[in-house]
Amino acid sequence: MLLSLKIERKQIYTILTIVVFMIILHNYSDFVSSFFADASEVSTQDSCSSTVGSTKIISVSDENNSEAVTLKQNHLLMVQLASNPGTGYGWQLVQNNPEQLKLLENPTLEPPNQSIQNDSVYQVFRFQVQSGASSILELQYPQEQGTNNLSTKSYRLNILMSNSSATITATDFDNNQEIRVAKDDIFVVRLRTNPASGYSWQIVSNNPNQLKLLDNSISGDGNQTAPGGSAYQVFRFQVASEGTSVLELQYRRPEETTPKETYRIGVQILEQTEVVRLTESDNNKEVRLIPGNTLIVRLDANPDSGQSWQVIQNDANKLKPLGSPVLQQTGTQYKNFCFQAQSAGTSTLEFHYSRPWERNQPPLNIYRLNVKIP
Repeated sequence: MLLSLKIERKQIYTILTIVVFMIILHNYSDFVSSFFADASEVSTQDSCSSTVGSTKIISVSDENNSEAVTLKQNHLLMVQLASNPGTGYGWQLVQNNPEQLKLLENPTLEPPNQSIQNDSVYQVFRFQVQSGASSILELQYPQEQGTNNLSTKSYRLNILMSNSSATITATDFDNNQEIRVAKDDIFVVRLRTNPASGYSWQIVSNNPNQLKLLDNSISGDGNQTAPGGSAYQVFRFQVASEGTSVLELQYRRPEETTPKETYRIGVQILEQTEVVRLTESDNNKEVRLIPGNTLIVRLDANPDSGQSWQVIQNDANKLKPLGSPVLQQTGTQYKNFCFQAQSAGTSTLEFHYSRPWERNQPPLNIYRLNVKIP
């Protein structure tokens, strides 16, 4: 009897040990998979190198069907559509304006690029963007529906041509800040003034080859000539060429040399195909992109801690993810998240740094960007 009781207790202990082990394994399975995934991804190369070298390429796939795509002259448009060559059928171009989109070559069969996560074969059409008004690009693919029954699947894109120009305004609140504009934009500086006092804003430093002054005017509300009257002095510039510049203005009377106030703003002028690189120091900032820009967000990571960065909020119609982030190592470890600016609008891009299995715990860190695409 005593021997039987000891055996039963031993069996119970064994069962309890197995149950506890299974619970631990279940709770930490996410951590194990995340840890080894990160460890296997460590690289010393730029994970966005293929993207950086091809920023003039606008890539679309099946998931973009019926969407609008904003293009600029000299862009390359690459359309990747899933195909099954074993059926003998393929995608056919049925509607296109060749004066706007010039087909560069016959479509080719290729594996998908890194932004498409499956093993399908893709039929790839490459176009050179020329010029012209908006138009429709349409392709069709025959599909068998039962015996001797053939239907057609359509793929359509609304092609929008844009010179990407916009009006960007800086005010008193932007003093000592940096702002991003694009070539051909109109850059406006609007500063509070009081004309009745004899003071006015004077440009003391500017590169006219980059920011060409169009006009300098007074606007406002109330009686601008009365003492204390509220008004604004407005400078309008044409953004002429890419690069970086510093615009400095002083608020003083014409006969005085010592300014009452100084206004200084750094101006970064982007090309449409430029790569914008941000780090953790840019957290909670506003970033202005142009359709076609590549955005690379570099975030430091320590996979040994179990923490990892995850995209929590993003509008893929505004910022299209380019591939999967890869853990990099150049002294410190970090991840590059790559996106391509798509259609105009405003959105929030947010990342959380947390352990995947701690679903009910607040993240250790939050990284957020306010993205504007004109």
